[in-house]
Amino acid sequence: CSSHLATLVTTDKNQIQVTVWSIEGDRPHHPQSFSLESHNPRLAVAEFSPNGRYLAVGFRDGDAYLIPLLRVFHRKPLALQPRQSTELKTGISSLRFSPDGQTLAVASWGGTVQLWNLKGEEMLDRPINHGSPITSVRFNQPRSSAEPLLLVTLSWNQRARQIGRAHV
Repeated sequence: CSSHLATLVTTDKNQIQVTVWSIEGDRPHHPQSFSLESHNPRLAVAEFSPNGRYLAVGFRDGDAYLIPLLRVFHRKPLALQPRQSTELKTGISSLRFSPDGQTLAVASWGGTVQLWNLKGEEMLDRPINHGSPITSVRFNQPRSSAEPLLLVTLSWNQRARQIGRAHV
């Protein structure tokens, strides 16, 4: 598992310049840069997957990007298209990878959570409705394979909701 560091800077009206470094020892090395397009590039949240393979970036306009870091560091072309849906158009409020790095939960200010399977890069099931704007989403850390993977959301009014078994 490798560590990474990223900076995200708005460069003009519709672009975000991303620079990612690999961390070796206690110093960053091998900076790689690329741009992301967004209708309204107000960054909401960014997070690295636990296995260091992806960087997920969400914007306030509902655009979400899943960036494969292996392609970035091997200087392969990135054909990145934002993941969009009507449920996320209210803006992305939180992103969280499952502990095994196989699923990404994307929460919105509109009160929905979408689960994305990273292997097939597809949405799992339908969006899950929390009922009020979501400020945070978290997976539990199962202690054994017999323990289920659960997803918990927290809303603006401090109401927590367990979504149940995360279907991953």
